[in-house]
Amino acid sequence: MINKSILRSTISLMLFSLTVAHGATETNRLLSFKTAISKTDAIKEKPATFDNWSQRMDYIHDNFHNVMQSRTEATDLFLANGTETKKQEVPSRFRLGLYLESDVDEGFSLKFDPSFESEISLPNTEERWKLIITGKEIDEMPDTKPSEREKGFSAGIQKGIKDLPIKLDAGVRIRWLPEGFLKLSWRTLWNAGNWSIIPSQKCYYETDEGFGEVSALSTYLCFGEKLRGTIGTASAVRWSEDTDGVEWSHSLRLGHISESIEKDYRKKSIRMEDTARGTGIKLAVYGHKNGTGIVDRYRLTFIHRRPLYKQWVYLEIAPEVEWQNEYDWDAEYTLRIGFDMLFWGTKTR
Repeated sequence: MINKSILRSTISLMLFSLTVAHGATETNRLLSFKTAISKTDAIKEKPATFDNWSQRMDYIHDNFHNVMQSRTEATDLFLANGTETKKQEVPSRFRLGLYLESDVDEGFSLKFDPSFESEISLPNTEERWKLIITGKEIDEMPDTKPSEREKGFSAGIQKGIKDLPIKLDAGVRIRWLPEGFLKLSWRTLWNAGNWSIIPSQKCYYETDEGFGEVSALSTYLCFGEKLRGTIGTASAVRWSEDTDGVEWSHSLRLGHISESIEKDYRKKSIRMEDTARGTGIKLAVYGHKNGTGIVDRYRLTFIHRRPLYKQWVYLEIAPEVEWQNEYDWDAEYTLRIGFDMLFWGTKTR
C-alpha cells in the first residue's frame, strides 16, 4: 500500500516546484485569467419586474449558460497559453439535477440530493486535455441513485487516446476532505440491427481508498412502432482495496420512449436520463462475494419522465420498493421526485 502522507507531500512539492519555475510570467497569466472570468458582459440585464414565471425561467436559463460559457472560453484561452486559434463550434453543456426522496416508512422524511454534470468544450486545448466536472463518483456502478452518492463533486482534466475509446482522467474529489484520483477508462457501443451492446472498463486510484476497478456490460433491444419500446440488462462488478470482496449488480429493465432528448441517442446509450418523455420499470439485484456469494438487496423501480418547461426542464417521478438482507427482507417504500435541467446553449435548451 502506498503511504498516503508521502503521496500527498510529493504532490504538494511538485505543485510548488512548478509554480516557482513559471515565475512572473505565470503570475501575469493568472491575473489575466482572473480578470477574464470576472467579466459580466455575458450577463443579460435583469428587467425591473418579470411579467410571468416563464420570463423569469428564461432569464435564469440564458444567464446561467452565458456566464458558464464565458468562464469556459476564458479557461480555454488560459490553458492554451493565451494563443486563441479555434472558436467553439459546439457550446459546452451543463446539466443540473435536483432530487427529493421521501421514505414512506419514516413518515415521509425528505432527503435533498443535487446532481451536476458537464461536457465542457475547450477547442484550443482539446488536443491535450478536456475539463471535467461531475457529481458522479469515480467508482460508480450502473443504477446508482443520486441519494447513494457521497456528497461532493469531481473536477479535473481528461485526455483521450486518439482513434481509441480510451480516456485518462486526473483530478480531485471535492468534499470535506478532498481526495485525488487517477482513472483510465474504456467504453464503446456496438449496434447490430435493433440491438445495442455497451461494454465498459475502468481502473482507478484514489488517495483515500487506493486502487480499484469497475467492469460493466449493458445490452438493449429496441422494438415496436418506431422502435420506441426497449428491453435491456445492465451488469457490473466492482473491486477496490476498500470493498468487501467483489461487489456486483444486475438489472432488467423494460421501457417505452415516446420522445428522446437527442435524436441519435442510440449512438451514445439508452438510459432513462436520455429520455424526454417515457415510462419504464426496472428490477435490480445487488450483492457481494467474499468467499461465498451473498445477495444484499433487491430493488423494483417504476420511472416516468416528461417535459416540465419547454425542452430544458424535465420532471422525473420514481416510486420504488426495496428489500434488504440486513433488515430481514422487509419492504421499504420510497418516492423520488427529480427536476432535470439542461443548459446546452441552444434556443430550446
